[in-house]
Amino acid sequence: MLRHMAMRTFWGQVSLALACAVLSAQAGAAHAQERGPRTRESARLGIDQRFFRDELGRAVILRGVNARVQGLFDVTFDDGRLPLENIPELAAEDCRRMAELGLHVVRLPLNWSAIEPQKDVFDPTYLKRVDRAVSCLRREGIYTLLDLHQDAYSKEIGEDGAPLWAIVPPPEMLLGGPLGSTLLDRRLAPQTIAAFDSFFAVGDPSGLQAQFIEMLQYVAKHFANEEWVIGIDLFNEPFTQPEPLEPFNTRAAEAVRAVAPSMVLFFEPTGLSTFNGGEPVGARTMPVAGTMYGPHIYDIVLFGTEDQRVNLTRADLEPAFQRTAQEASDWGKPWMIGEFGAGPGVTNYEKYLTFHYDLQDEYLVSSALWLWKEDSQDAWGLFDRVNGEWVERPKMVNVVSRPHAVRIAGTPTRMQLAAGALTVAYANAFRAPNVLFIPERFRVAEVRCDGKVVAAKTCGTNLIEVSCGRGAAHELTVSLEPRTQTD
Repeated sequence: MLRHMAMRTFWGQVSLALACAVLSAQAGAAHAQERGPRTRESARLGIDQRFFRDELGRAVILRGVNARVQGLFDVTFDDGRLPLENIPELAAEDCRRMAELGLHVVRLPLNWSAIEPQKDVFDPTYLKRVDRAVSCLRREGIYTLLDLHQDAYSKEIGEDGAPLWAIVPPPEMLLGGPLGSTLLDRRLAPQTIAAFDSFFAVGDPSGLQAQFIEMLQYVAKHFANEEWVIGIDLFNEPFTQPEPLEPFNTRAAEAVRAVAPSMVLFFEPTGLSTFNGGEPVGARTMPVAGTMYGPHIYDIVLFGTEDQRVNLTRADLEPAFQRTAQEASDWGKPWMIGEFGAGPGVTNYEKYLTFHYDLQDEYLVSSALWLWKEDSQDAWGLFDRVNGEWVERPKMVNVVSRPHAVRIAGTPTRMQLAAGALTVAYANAFRAPNVLFIPERFRVAEVRCDGKVVAAKTCGTNLIEVSCGRGAAHELTVSLEPRTQTD
């Protein structure tokens, strides 16, 4: 164990190779950013009590996105009902563009209905489709977080999730598409609530939890040795109370841990936690090692008032981060924001997302934006759908693709983007390079460690590498200038 890994850390045995081209770096000279070879990291990330860690012990802060993918987000029927939504493909161009925008993790929603369409019958062709998505992301240096997703319990009565055979009691009416704006109604429908009540019933009298956990093991075992799959989100937005959720999460995590010893396992609060203003942990526990708290933060954008959105300030959003950080601390677990977002139809959406990212930097927390592409429901995401073609939203891209530290050689204590500079402070420093993402619209004007000008290297798609050398603590500052057509 490395000296700087003496803290209690959960991670897999991995290998790492960084290929970097040295930039021109005379003292006091500007350091032009240029595209270099992509980072080829074949390293599973582990976690300590606060951060992801790579094999060198560097803290890793991931900025990412959720991506619903055609063939994985299963919304088709075989009985003539119309599909619920138009789900986009994940093409090589998508994966490449994500890397260019500094999105280094994709939370990938999967559906139980597609994995186990018939009871005790798993579909191996589905995981082959998942393999193709993971491979597309891996080629661009992007991690995958597998998300066992549901909305309104099942596509048969809601949007996605459980297969028809796992709806107990059997639904009185099967629903189809198009989904339109009816998802909230479907979430609150009596047959949906009854299905959740059956699933989370104490003691699992229906056996549904046991079936779900067996399916989780099937998926986890398949990806147990895939280093670019960092983990599994056990159950998206569970619609129940905290008391029955705790034993389910523990039971599911123990089962997955048995077949995938190195995976990080993400557990969520109830789906009502944001609406209820948080979810105090109290005496509840998550005893399984290598687990991470995965809340969603949609405060104000979904559950606030229009007046709050019109007059939005950073201070309005900060209580959500304070609350969530406290919940993670009470669990004794690191945390990652599994979902957050806002679309162009939301008043002040650019300001909202900017404040969100500012607070993510302040709280040094990883995150995954909802959503990469969407032309249904509220059409969130980084793209418009114009005449059948996906077209980037420049304003959204500029907010989401922002300078940030990805790998930090120590324990981060501060990250801030302000006044044309990215500043990163860290303690418990050791001699390893820091990796920073700088969007293509910026030029690196100067890099300083503790006030002294230092060299930078290219290290992947829009990534630079900076070493601050010896010392117990460092402050790294990257001054940025907008690129011009002549750069």
